[in-house]
Amino acid sequence: MTVHILQNILRASFILLIIVFICRWEGYATSLTKLEYGQLTVEASAPETEKWPLHVKIVLPIKAETEAVWKVLTEYDQMKEFVPHMTKCRVIEQQGNTFNVEQVYKHLLISMKLLLSIKHNHPNRIDFHLVGGNMKVYDGHWSIEPYNPGGTLLSLEVDVQPGFFAPRGIVSWILKKELPEGVMAVAEKAIKDSGKTPSPKKEEKIP
Repeated sequence: MTVHILQNILRASFILLIIVFICRWEGYATSLTKLEYGQLTVEASAPETEKWPLHVKIVLPIKAETEAVWKVLTEYDQMKEFVPHMTKCRVIEQQGNTFNVEQVYKHLLISMKLLLSIKHNHPNRIDFHLVGGNMKVYDGHWSIEPYNPGGTLLSLEVDVQPGFFAPRGIVSWILKKELPEGVMAVAEKAIKDSGKTPSPKKEEKIP
């Protein structure tokens, strides 16, 4: 009798967990569909947390086709011309859809040197992994998804840890300020190349 009761309790608890998960997912998906063009959201690890690496996620709806956004993200030799704080970006080697790309960013007194292995999964995803430079961790991906008629939902997720001493709070501040600037620059270039007018900028930071 007791075993039967416990089984019923466990079954009910499991069903409740599934319902909660579905409701949260539907709420998240609904919040994404309500984003307006140009409304950028930034979600980042709390700077007071002591754990590395820092994690940042940026989401931005863009008034441009996915192919236009893909083209901007993958034209590495032109990237330093429009991405803020980037002083170098060049392809060192290519094997199929995998590229080794050297990038250098200057952030105030911090110089970030990256050698990334970047894998193209056309047309919706670009994965990158740190293989050299002065960082300890710089891994993540771009996601490029259709959004409304003729638009794109662009998202960037990245884990970052410097290979040199830098206070976590300062690194967090730099990432939450300058990564969104880079994402917005990509959006503006894609919109311009498409012959459209950029949407007003709106930014929301979480937390």
